Amino acid sequence: MKPIGPLFCPLVLAFLSSARAAPIAVEHPFMLWTRAEAAAIRQRVETEPWARARYEAMLKDKEECATFRNLFRMVVMGDATPVEAEKKYLLSLIGNDPRKFKGDTGGGRHYDQYLNVLRYDALYDRLSEAERKGLQDTFRDFIRHHCEEETLPFTRTSWLPNMQWPRPITAHLMAVALRDEQLIRQCFHSKGGWKFYFDDYLADGQFYGEEFGKQYSMIGEMFLWCRGVERLGLNDLGYGYTGKGGATMRRYAESVIAIGWPRTEIPGGLPHYPQVTMGDARGSSVAGAPPYVFQKSIVDGFLPGGTGGNRAWMAANMNGRDHKNAKVDKMLAPHWFELAHTRWPDGKFDYFLAQMRRPGEAVYTPSLYWGAAPADPLKVAPPPAPSYLARERGLAFLRAEETPAYWESPAPAVAFQLATYYVHYAHDAFALLGFHAFNRPIYLNRQISNGYGGGCPWTDSGRGHCGAMVDNLQYELNEAEPKRDHSHWPNPIGEVPTRSDFQALVKFAAARAKPVGGTVTLDNRQPLAGQTLSLDLRREEKEVWPGVDMERALFLTREYLFDVLRLASDRPRQYDWQVHALGLLMANEAWQPVELGLDQLYALTNRAIARLLADPVEAERYAFKDVRSLAAGEAAWAATIRQDCALTNLNEAVLGRSWYERQIGVRVHMLGEPGTRVFAGRSPESRRAPGKEAGKGDKSYLPNEVGGTTLLARRVTPATVFAALHEPFEKNAPPLESVARLAQTKDGLAVAVRGKAGSGVNDRLLYAFWDSHTALVTLEGHDESYAFADHVFVRIGADRVEAIGDLRRLRLPVAGRPRLVLNGAPREARVADGLLFYGE
Repeated sequence: MKPIGPLFCPLVLAFLSSARAAPIAVEHPFMLWTRAEAAAIRQRVETEPWARARYEAMLKDKEECATFRNLFRMVVMGDATPVEAEKKYLLSLIGNDPRKFKGDTGGGRHYDQYLNVLRYDALYDRLSEAERKGLQDTFRDFIRHHCEEETLPFTRTSWLPNMQWPRPITAHLMAVALRDEQLIRQCFHSKGGWKFYFDDYLADGQFYGEEFGKQYSMIGEMFLWCRGVERLGLNDLGYGYTGKGGATMRRYAESVIAIGWPRTEIPGGLPHYPQVTMGDARGSSVAGAPPYVFQKSIVDGFLPGGTGGNRAWMAANMNGRDHKNAKVDKMLAPHWFELAHTRWPDGKFDYFLAQMRRPGEAVYTPSLYWGAAPADPLKVAPPPAPSYLARERGLAFLRAEETPAYWESPAPAVAFQLATYYVHYAHDAFALLGFHAFNRPIYLNRQISNGYGGGCPWTDSGRGHCGAMVDNLQYELNEAEPKRDHSHWPNPIGEVPTRSDFQALVKFAAARAKPVGGTVTLDNRQPLAGQTLSLDLRREEKEVWPGVDMERALFLTREYLFDVLRLASDRPRQYDWQVHALGLLMANEAWQPVELGLDQLYALTNRAIARLLADPVEAERYAFKDVRSLAAGEAAWAATIRQDCALTNLNEAVLGRSWYERQIGVRVHMLGEPGTRVFAGRSPESRRAPGKEAGKGDKSYLPNEVGGTTLLARRVTPATVFAALHEPFEKNAPPLESVARLAQTKDGLAVAVRGKAGSGVNDRLLYAFWDSHTALVTLEGHDESYAFADHVFVRIGADRVEAIGDLRRLRLPVAGRPRLVLNGAPREARVADGLLFYGE
């Protein structure tokens, strides 16, 4: 049947009020397992030793969803023991009015009855006609409430899918259980329904609109919808539906992988596969881990002591409560990946399943629910990992290695947040969301707030991110209504102009802090108060920092990350550039102890900040500790931060001696400018005190063994360019010899990067500032000359000079007679008197 368009929905409602179509002729049960599927799974349990062992373990597993386990026993194994209890719980739903459930969050929309829908499907033949009718009437009332009475305005940033989609999807699943095509299509087209989610909510045809860490709540139920409608012959409404921007259920599942970093090796344990992490709840789920090293992840991995591993289920207040106010179990990554792998075997989801095996296990043993087979790590292959620019979601992810080898590669990767507003926004515009190399996080934006991050002077501020801070701005005050004082800067402005090019030698991305098209969409205007998503409390504001023009550009190679951050105003401003690295500063005599007071880091004259830091304990922990300063002046400078153990006794480290013996770290080089002051200090930490809510960033009460150093460069001037090179290393051996400015004008910047002998690094990086990037820019210095547009990368070898970008002319000192390759094609060039000429 052709899908019914939104304009036809009123006719659908009118028809439904006068008639009810016959159910689709598919027998119950069908939502979890058809009878044939149940028989096949039972045969597997009875004939395959691994399946039998898995079933026996499931019966004893205290963390298993009791409802799923009972339905499996009943439908698959023919065990009637749980029938009475499950039926009693189901029948208690009859007559329940969803309008009366408000709960304590989400306006009652976290009212989640998906387990009761599955009970109905599984117990259908054991229900009397009166019982069926009572449940069916209740289901129809739920559907009516969602489809006809919903009042929430659903846009990309006006709601919280993790806690406000359970009730709408309950209605969807109830319609499936009723096998009523008209109600199914009504739900599909409804306000906040499936079509809206895939047409209008998902960004770039794929990405979740809250912070990514909240995505987990509804994925399992989304798979159940897809399976259900497919079995009813309506696959065009589930797996087969493609949204306006190209979103599909497969692409949505793959988005969980698309935000993945290379795996973090855990010596003595099993690898951790982290994800890009942002927002106000960045906590790790790795049990027993020390703080400030792990955040959100695809695969948790295991620590040397054996703790860790992916949970298969979780239940939380915000993610769903049923009619008895019980927390509802939600499926987590092992289930999503099993479902995805059985649906799309070519999707490489089994690679990640194999990594979820427990210590001592040769293979990953799946659940018995979805028909997956054991995943052998020796027989699976990972997917490729291309770099990308997600303009709507406001994220650039650069990966030096893009082949399937990425996932286990030591090659670096960096994530760059642009300026899109997302729900749970943590004021991280134009910040790096992380930098990984050598299978280790190098930079992380740690969360130190009490509870959620909203309003925290560190977590919900530019101060707590690897980006810029201007004039210590954070809170905007509302003199008329002080209760609406709120964290405001850096301000999101939505989609911004970008430039990008992802080549084998170098990955390039740049963005300017101006809204595309000159206006900020309503969804990208942040609410002008805390703890609200109101569309009414928003105003258009076209600058990330008031009165400041800003751009940032990244060049990522296999050896380093080159980072250009330009800020300009019509008056002197205090500009802070900073990164937050794991590890300890390797200070020499040039780094002198210094005091860096709270008033130098936070706007203590702002009443909101003053109130938050009035508590002496809070004030003390938000300060940088053991601060040292480098008198850089106008000279170039460098700082080295190495991941040494911060404990006095290395033998007490949870991560183990081998973790620290790799001597991984980063050396940061910055080109000089007059008036530069450089500070390095121990990054602030969470408060772990009785009476304070556990932090949503890191709940570990273990000592901080990985340390943490905040590196800050400060300039007071109308305009500046922070040109930095981040050089990761292992074995305490940074590979570069020098980083030097060749030329800089109002139009652009040229930098030379030279590696130590044998490194293969002799590079030139050319960047045209935004106002000049479409014009021909000429930069000259040190016997070198370049004419180019936008950006150029040059790598000089003994017999080959390879250039990438829009290079028009070149004069370059060389040894021998190397040939020139430009954008993969040989080009005519000449060598004379030790100089290579091109484009004369």
